[in-house]
Amino acid sequence: MAEGLPYGRLAEEENACGPDTPDMIRIYTEAGYDILFCHARDLGADIREMASTYPDVVFMWGNGTEKIASNTGTCHGRMYEAKFLVRIIAGTMTTSGSIGYVGGLPII
Repeated sequence: MAEGLPYGRLAEEENACGPDTPDMIRIYTEAGYDILFCHARDLGADIREMASTYPDVVFMWGNGTEKIASNTGTCHGRMYEAKFLVRIIAGTMTTSGSIGYVGGLPII
């Protein structure tokens, strides 16, 4: 992505969920990043806290369930498209004529 968007400055952090999350967010905001994508359902409280501290930064909450401040938003991939294709593949592979499906954990 960084190669395809040379006009922007991109960075990423692995294993960002946990007690150090606010500090990691603070490092990026104070380094001048204008938009942070936080991809974990459990980051709502941290995003709410940091959004009020840094009102000029946009916080996008991946898998978020609600807009929690004026400078926040939610984003989620179009998972239904991939799931549709996987189900078609499963249907062509079954030898018994039966297919099982296990859904994800509820988020609300």
